Amino acid sequence: MEGAIINIFINAYVALFMLGIGISMIKSKKPTGFYTSEKPHDASEITDVKKWNLYHGLIFIVYAVLIMLAAIVLIFIKSETIMLFILFGVYLLPLPIMIIIHHLLEKNYVIKK
Repeated sequence: MEGAIINIFINAYVALFMLGIGISMIKSKKPTGFYTSEKPHDASEITDVKKWNLYHGLIFIVYAVLIMLAAIVLIFIKSETIMLFILFGVYLLPLPIMIIIHHLLEKNYVIKK
């Protein structure tokens, strides 16, 4: 039971961090970047900055919700192997999907030179 409580707190912390990133992206007036090493586009390069930021923020908010749902599900699972699969799945599987969505947003909202 102690492990489950620790798991919830760690996942809640990570989820709140991701939620904060998502909310700050949505509230930003300038175009946000997606990757940590990526330089954000200039506002003149984006067709709709508000939608750009909204969709990028929603990516992180959905990620935060998935992390918290996984933490809740893990309370009821006794097998450590299944727990690891769920954790790896929740933390790693959404990443390529997030990247694909980002590239689709770039295709739709970045002005081609």
